[in-house]
Amino acid sequence: MAVELWETLKEAITVYTGLSPATFFTGLALGLAIYYLLSGLFGYSGGHHERATRDIQEQMRPSASSCSGGRDQ
Repeated sequence: MAVELWETLKEAITVYTGLSPATFFTGLALGLAIYYLLSGLFGYSGGHHERATRDIQEQMRPSASSCSGGRDQ
């Protein structure tokens, strides 16, 4: 079953792309590698955004003395 599927896939790659299966998968691998490289360089860094948001929230948090309304108890 798996061998038949592989043979069908190889034939389909050759028919639809005009490339050999080795060339097709090499191009696919290079495309994915370039995508991950560029997304790593220019992509969203969620950790930095979360850390910056947490720092801002800590700065915005009122201190204990300001919560008492400025009254000395």
